[in-house]
Amino acid sequence: MSSDGGQSIDHLVSKLGLQNAVSESVRAKGLEYLRKYNSKMGRQTGVLGTLHVAKPAVAVDMACTSGDVYVNTAVDLKVLQRMSGVTASQYQKVRSVMMQVVGVKQQVSPRDVCIQFGCLKLEKIVRDTLEEYDARRGGDRARVKGEDQTLGSAHGGECSGGRVVCTGLDSGTDGAGQNGRWSPKLVGAAFTLVAEAYGTRVDKKRLIAALGIQKRAYKVALDAMGQEMHDVFFEESDGGEGGDQGGDQGGDQGGDQGGD
Repeated sequence: MSSDGGQSIDHLVSKLGLQNAVSESVRAKGLEYLRKYNSKMGRQTGVLGTLHVAKPAVAVDMACTSGDVYVNTAVDLKVLQRMSGVTASQYQKVRSVMMQVVGVKQQVSPRDVCIQFGCLKLEKIVRDTLEEYDARRGGDRARVKGEDQTLGSAHGGECSGGRVVCTGLDSGTDGAGQNGRWSPKLVGAAFTLVAEAYGTRVDKKRLIAALGIQKRAYKVALDAMGQEMHDVFFEESDGGEGGDQGGDQGGDQGGDQGGD
């Protein structure tokens, strides 16, 4: 047990199945986050009340998802929530408070979301979309690459539920991507546009919950990206080969966005 009453960080990290070097990095960063929080807020229960027992688990979670540690394997973050001693909703509250106090901004890679929703083959297209969106906002000339033409038939249906993971973590900044990671709201928006464009139904409520973002922030990002990338998702396929697909995806997606 930790001095905060929850599971120790050493014990929590040992349950994640990480390689030794990565495990030690996650452990060190988790301890750093916990010390930083306690130095600012004290060891008293304070704003968290009895939920303070979840602090060690959340500190390890933050170490995996902040981008400060490179984690090259999938991590089931639900393990941490189950071992935290609090419910899922309470865990998210503790996580939100600690991230704000410590000053950590979560970064997400397209791979994170694609693995969670069982759509790993969409990863490259989601990444290309985010890079193109960054380029357009920054005035660059990079353009979305076109290696995705065969995916329309391969991804029909609905994304399956998947475990919550963090994988391939790199450092980054909020908003525009660095080292393959972006803010959760942008990754959620890009994933939605790409998945729906290629006939894959997205459970948006579950996506929002998995990314830990507000519905409004998600919708604003989705609308902004959809407008900026309109030629990619709603016009490129009009007429000629693939025209039917372009028309279908535009109608379906527009209805989904408008109905949420």
